[in-house]
Amino acid sequence: MYNALIFLHVTSALLLGTYVLFPLVSGRLTDLSGPAREGFVMMLLNYLRAGHFALIGVLLTGGGMIGLAGTRPSVLWMVTAVALVIVIGGVIGNINKGLKKLLAAGKAGSDIAGHARDIKISGWIAAGAIVAAILIMTNPGLLS
Repeated sequence: MYNALIFLHVTSALLLGTYVLFPLVSGRLTDLSGPAREGFVMMLLNYLRAGHFALIGVLLTGGGMIGLAGTRPSVLWMVTAVALVIVIGGVIGNINKGLKKLLAAGKAGSDIAGHARDIKISGWIAAGAIVAAILIMTNPGLLS
């Protein structure tokens, strides 16, 4: 059972890890126009939905592995891990909201630069939180 949880946890983490590149990919939002931008935004929205499922998978499998482990990690490690998952989920939700606003602004013909900037900043925050999560997951002794 533990090996299956590790497999699912790593698979979910790999999908979530692709968000480290999101700020670079989202830089194309202002370069595209019309149907090309709409298609790109729809692709990013689907990508975000997959990220939310990956985040749920990471949370559930991580909790399961802690429950099955013989030794427990430190309380600081567990609190930090849960806090990072919450931050990542919140920022991904913020990106989702920003993309929907950008899509509506593009259809209305108004300026999208502000929305694109907010999405990119949120993408960098998510990338930083994911790198921090990877760091503490691969080095649990840092917070013991």
